[in-house]
Amino acid sequence: MIALPGPSVLLTVAHSLSIGWRNALSTVAGETTGIAVQLLVAAIGLTSLLHAVGEAFEWLRPPHALFTSESDNGEAQVNLRTLAR
Repeated sequence: MIALPGPSVLLTVAHSLSIGWRNALSTVAGETTGIAVQLLVAAIGLTSLLHAVGEAFEWLRPPHALFTSESDNGEAQVNLRTLAR
């Protein structure tokens, strides 16, 4: 779960060298649990942020619908006739 060495890797190596690798497995389990909790909190925070931003920009939907139309292949295209009016 850790891509770059940092304080948690330093702690794991220090515990491994001082108390042995078997006893240091509890350190690894604790760090992994902590990282999982941080990941969960960050995911919840990002989800709520994206939800709030989506609601904040909801007012853009009606003007956007006036100037775009869906083509045969499903892609949105700018409706130049509407823009020219």
